[in-house]
Amino acid sequence: GTTVGAALGLLPALLTFGLSVPLGGFLGALCGLAAGALLGSGAGFVGAGLLGYGLYTRRKKIGAFLFGVRTRVQAAQAAVFAFCADCIAAMRGHAACACGAGMATAAHAVKTSRSKALELASDKALQASAVSAFSGAVVLGAGGGVLGLTIGMVVGGAVGLI
Repeated sequence: GTTVGAALGLLPALLTFGLSVPLGGFLGALCGLAAGALLGSGAGFVGAGLLGYGLYTRRKKIGAFLFGVRTRVQAAQAAVFAFCADCIAAMRGHAACACGAGMATAAHAVKTSRSKALELASDKALQASAVSAFSGAVVLGAGGGVLGLTIGMVVGGAVGLI
């Protein structure tokens, strides 16, 4: 609409000193908006009317279908609840047996872990390795940071000169 209006506004442009071009574009846009609104609302009205009529004429079949779906869902829900109740009852019996065995296993694991931790903590070779690794990380990390800072300053200065 805007393009057609602007094109039609070119005809009287000599008489209106060019003001008819934007005015024609504006009027064309308004006409396009009105036509689009009219056609869109008409299509929506007809489509919604057809859909409503189709649903109204088939309302009994749709209601029967939805009632059947509801019945099947309720039956499935009852079956799931019954299955879950049976599983919970069976698990309660198994949990009482497993709890005693689990406590004994956990106590043994704690005892073994404690003795192994004390053995590792008293090992002189392991202590020396840990100190060396920590020292190397500090020294090399600091050196890498200084090197990165230096290279960054040099490159930044070179870029600034160019």
